[in-house]
Amino acid sequence: MPNNQKRKGYNLEHYLERDLKKHGIDAKRMGQPNQPDLLLNGKETMECKCKKGLKSVYDMLGKNTYLALKWQSPKAKGKEILVVMRYKKWITFIKGK
Repeated sequence: MPNNQKRKGYNLEHYLERDLKKHGIDAKRMGQPNQPDLLLNGKETMECKCKKGLKSVYDMLGKNTYLALKWQSPKAKGKEILVVMRYKKWITFIKGK
């Protein structure tokens, strides 16, 4: 993996860790390969990805609050539906737990 990709990933993880802490959510970077990127409130995990090519996800979400995604492929049999929401909405959601 080129250093530029590692740097982008680190920057996103670091930003989220600081921002979530500002919102009262205990967030810790794990910083190890093959582990989730963030540990939230000591029990939930988050994987962080900084990728090109996500325009279609933003387009599909549009002005909606949530987006449900289902991978349609023989390889995807048994995979759960994913729900996408905007970051600020997610913060209010996770704080309400």
